[in-house]
Amino acid sequence: MSDKTPRAEAPAAPVPARNANTNIPRAAARLPVLTRARAFLVMAAGVIAIGASGSPTWITAQSTTVVGKVEVALSGFTAQALVAPVALLAGAAALTSLLGGRAVRVLCAAIAALASAGLAIVTADTLADPAGAAAAALSEKTGVAIVDSASVTPWGYGALAVAALVAVACIVVAVLPAPARVTTRFDVTARGDMSANAPNQVSSAEKWAALDRGEDPTSE
Repeated sequence: MSDKTPRAEAPAAPVPARNANTNIPRAAARLPVLTRARAFLVMAAGVIAIGASGSPTWITAQSTTVVGKVEVALSGFTAQALVAPVALLAGAAALTSLLGGRAVRVLCAAIAALASAGLAIVTADTLADPAGAAAAALSEKTGVAIVDSASVTPWGYGALAVAALVAVACIVVAVLPAPARVTTRFDVTARGDMSANAPNQVSSAEKWAALDRGEDPTSE
């Protein structure tokens, strides 16, 4: 009779625990996120672009007077008076977006987007009638509001494109989600401990009521 000792089975390899911070939907993980600093940089770049687009000449016009031909050049700030206010409004919205969370960022980006879109609309209207925009400048310079010819420079069309792009960029800033708070295993464990101990917690009012009844609230 042979004495055979049963062979001890090797312990099973531990299954690696799933990291808690991987519990994020795949669709949401694919979306790019926008931090507060990046949102501010995008909006600030738009403010700088709008302000810079108002400096070059948008419209040139000529008129014939008794003293000869007179030519005027209208910058963006002169041709469209809303350039400077929109730049200031967008700048204020960009700075305000740094003071709050995602709700504040969305509100500020929406305001900047509406202002930029409005600027794009009125700029397109101004460039569609360059003679009308130049008539006031010629009248101020010569006293005659008769425009012989008027043309739009490439800077004018560039300013229109800038206003439209800034509006689109602000819409993107408003739509993109903020970075999600990363949940670690420690947070999950601590939350579980707090929920487990919650039924055993006794409020101060209950303790005083127990003392009034002659009971010891610390006995449990």
